[in-house]
Amino acid sequence: MQATHGFRSRFTLVTVIAAAVAGLAVPALAGASSAAPFKECPAAGHDSSCGVLITVNPDGTTSVQFDTTQAAMNGTDGALVGIVNNSNAAASSVALAGTGIFAFNGHGLCAVTPTPCFSKTTFGPTGYEGPGTSFSTSDTNHGSVNFAGGLSPGTSTYFSLQSSTVSTASASLQADIDLTVSPITATAQIPVSPAIATFADGGSTAAPSSFAATIAWGDSHTTSGTVTQPGGPGTAYTVSGTHTYATQASLVTSVTVTDTALALNTATGTSTATVTDSAINATGVTLPALGTGQAFTEPVATFTDANPAAPVSQFSALIDWGDTSSSAGTITQPGGAGTVFDVSGTHTYATSGGYTVSVTISDPGGASATVTDSALVSGSVITCSGAGCSGTVSTPTETIQISTKSTTGSIQISVNPGNLDCGDSDRHAPQITTITDIGLNPRLALKISVAFPRSALVGPAGAPVEVCYQSSPDKPFVDLDGQTVTLGLLPLCKSLAQRLPKVGPCANVIHNIAAHKTVTENLVIPPGDPRYH
Repeated sequence: MQATHGFRSRFTLVTVIAAAVAGLAVPALAGASSAAPFKECPAAGHDSSCGVLITVNPDGTTSVQFDTTQAAMNGTDGALVGIVNNSNAAASSVALAGTGIFAFNGHGLCAVTPTPCFSKTTFGPTGYEGPGTSFSTSDTNHGSVNFAGGLSPGTSTYFSLQSSTVSTASASLQADIDLTVSPITATAQIPVSPAIATFADGGSTAAPSSFAATIAWGDSHTTSGTVTQPGGPGTAYTVSGTHTYATQASLVTSVTVTDTALALNTATGTSTATVTDSAINATGVTLPALGTGQAFTEPVATFTDANPAAPVSQFSALIDWGDTSSSAGTITQPGGAGTVFDVSGTHTYATSGGYTVSVTISDPGGASATVTDSALVSGSVITCSGAGCSGTVSTPTETIQISTKSTTGSIQISVNPGNLDCGDSDRHAPQITTITDIGLNPRLALKISVAFPRSALVGPAGAPVEVCYQSSPDKPFVDLDGQTVTLGLLPLCKSLAQRLPKVGPCANVIHNIAAHKTVTENLVIPPGDPRYH
C-alpha cells in the first residue's frame, strides 16, 4: 500500500498590473470591500479607513483600489494600506511597486495620532508595519510586505507606506491541499467505483464544486473524479471515480486535485491498484457412448464467470481428448448474456476404450479453469437412416448390419468388440451397448445382425456355444422411444445359458461353433412387441 499525503509548497504568481493613478475608480471585487470606505483599516492620523486596499482575488491575482477621500495620514505624507485575502490559499507575501512607497521617513502608523500602533516593537522596527507584517525592500520603489505565518484565506490586515502611489502588486501564495490516496482492489472486467482519495484544504469551507479532480488509473486511462464532502462544510472532501480494468495487474495510480479558482493550489498523490481476474467456474459433462471412426460434436463442459456481463468472445477453450490429440472448443451461450456458457468439441476416436477428456477454459486476463470428462468408445457404430433404413459396417473382428422397413427416422447401434470365454461370462464377443432411435415407426420390425469369426471366441476346442443376446436383468431389453438405452446384451456360453432364462427372438437357436468359421447373431424386434416399445 502506498498513500501520498498532501503538501505545502510555495508558488509566486506573475505580477499583475492592478490599478493606475490615484483617484481612478476600481471595480468592486467579490469578497472584498465593494466600495470605499475600506473598513479593513482602523483610523490612523487623518485617515478614518484604508486609503489603499490590496485584494488577493480568488484566482490568485491581485487588485488595488483607492479611496481618494482619505488624506495622507500625517497631513503631508504616509498612506494607510489594507490587504484582504479572497483566495483559497494563504498569502505569505505581496510584492509592491510604486514611486517612493518604501522611502520611509518616520511618518508611519506609529507616528500619527490617533494611532493603532499599540506597540512599536510588536508592529515592527520602521513604525510602518501593521499587525504580523514586515517589509523586505530592494529600493524605495520596490519591496514586499510579508505576513508572519501567512495571511489565511478570508482574512485581512493593514500596514502603512510612505506614499499611496502603489502601481502594481503580486501575491506569493501557499498551496494548502492535504491529499491522501487510497489503494484500489478490483476484479478485471467488473466496474469498480471506489472513494479513491480524501483531502482537506485550509478550513475546508469551500464548496466541493470549487475543486477539480483527475484520476490516473495506472492502465493508461485517465478520467475526471467526482468531489464530494459527505460530512458537510469543515470536513474532509472525497474523490470518487468509476473504471473497468481489462486484465489482472499490479499498477500505480495517481490523483490530482486542483482548486478551480486558484490553479496553483493543487496536490498530487499516488497509490496502488491490485487487479485480479474474474473467476471461471466450470463443470464437466460425461460424453454419451461413442464409436470408433465416428465423427461427433458433443458438449464437453459448461461454465460461468464472476463477471455476468462477460461476452462469449472473451473466452477460449482447449479440449484434450485423452488420445494424444487436442482441439479448440466452441463456446456458446444459448441462454443469452448473463447465463451459463457451453463448450462443445468435434472429434473422432480411432480405437475403442475409455478416455479421460480434459477441458481448459481461459480468458485474456489470465483466469482459467480445467475440468475432466469421461468418454467410453465402442468398437463400432452403425447408423441407418432413410428409405428402407439398411446399412453395414465392418471392423477387424465383426460385421454389423441393421435394417427396417421404416421410411423415416434413424437408428444407431453401438457395438463393443471383445472375446467370449466360456469360463468367464465377463469376457465376450461383440456386445451391443446402446441402441438409439429417432423418429422410427414402432410398428415395423427392426433387424440387427452381428457376424464375427470363430477365432474371436475363447474356450474348449469344438465346444458348442449357444449364441443369443441376453438382456441385463435390471434393464429392459430395448426401448425404441427416442431415447438412448444402455444394454447388457452378450453372446452367452451354452452352459451359462442353460442356467439363465432365454430371452429374445433368437431363443433356442444353437450354433455349433466348431462347425462354422463365423457366427451370425440376429436380433429381430417384431412390430408391435410391447417389450420393445
